[in-house]
Amino acid sequence: MKVLEKKGVQNARPLIGKWLKESDEEDVLDCLTRCCKEDVVDPVSWIQKSLKARPAAAQPDSYAGDAKWPLRVKKWNQTRFWSESLFGPKPGEPGCMVPPELLEGDKNSMSVG
Repeated sequence: MKVLEKKGVQNARPLIGKWLKESDEEDVLDCLTRCCKEDVVDPVSWIQKSLKARPAAAQPDSYAGDAKWPLRVKKWNQTRFWSESLFGPKPGEPGCMVPPELLEGDKNSMSVG
């Protein structure tokens, strides 16, 4: 959300929610990460076009909260991008919602900062 707000996008939360309903969570996170890295001028249009260009998700995963934590942690380790508005505090921070067994593997890769 902060990525979009830094670019002057008002009401980023509803936009992200819309994208998450229409697309796979992985795709939305990937687009937000790439948008930040590539310093996109018009992030909303760029993300919408990027999401439309991807194959549609088969079915929304009603258990995505639990099943996708490993992917979220993997993306965090690779990019250091974490949407606190979607997933709570970053891995390793107080109040973190990542399952503890995913944090125990490599303490160094979970460090914040």
